[in-house]
Amino acid sequence: MPQTGGFLSRNIIVIGSILLAFVVAAMNQLSPITLIATGEVFVRIIGKDKEVLFDGTLIEGQRKTVNAVDSVEIRYDKGQNLMMERDGQRMGMGRSGVGRSLIQ
Repeated sequence: MPQTGGFLSRNIIVIGSILLAFVVAAMNQLSPITLIATGEVFVRIIGKDKEVLFDGTLIEGQRKTVNAVDSVEIRYDKGQNLMMERDGQRMGMGRSGVGRSLIQ
């Protein structure tokens, strides 16, 4: 009877390594965006393929996190009440009132 244990073990290790590489690559592409309300604000987050990722009102202190693979568009009605955090950087929307921001 032929011995196949070594062959199978090597193939399983190779397949496992390839899967791990794909998982790491996929995780590197995801970049969470956290929206932070400093007052009541309506927000709609639209993904690359026009998919609505979030549509709702945030109240003061509330946070909403979405995973963005590529770019997203953030629409809001009170920009002065909305902050965004990504990759450890926190920033305002850059305008008060109604607006939209394209995040790459």
